[in-house]
Amino acid sequence: MKKRRQLHLWIGLLTSFFILIEAITGLLLSEPWLIGMDKGERRPGMEQRASFSTREKGSLPSQSTNQSESVLSQAGKPGAISPEEDRGGFGLMGFIRGLHEGRIGSTNVKILVDITAIGLIILTVTGITLSIQIVRAQSRRKKTIKGVQDKVV
Repeated sequence: MKKRRQLHLWIGLLTSFFILIEAITGLLLSEPWLIGMDKGERRPGMEQRASFSTREKGSLPSQSTNQSESVLSQAGKPGAISPEEDRGGFGLMGFIRGLHEGRIGSTNVKILVDITAIGLIILTVTGITLSIQIVRAQSRRKKTIKGVQDKVV
């Protein structure tokens, strides 16, 4: 039982750092204003990388078209591909992508996703601090037991 607790403690401590990073970066991607960017603002160099990848495939930059832009410009036209279909359809993948974009179907749940991310950040930080306190207490206890044993012998 003691070994399982120790295993749980250390696995939880190590993986909680990754959960914290995921929650923080997810919140920042969802709310770019937190780091001083506008929603539509793109980092410099993104277009260059996109045109480079299309040149590798054999097309010229002038011939390359951004599929999401063409989908958005055709929205509402008969036979046009909807953004939901372009992002993975209406199946499981579409649901997962929609959830990460802050929507379930046509319902906007962005605030709920943001609150969940903040909750994960708080729970993870408090879990890390509690785990560190436990590890320190275990270390002190081992030192105390070792010191008492040395005095007895």
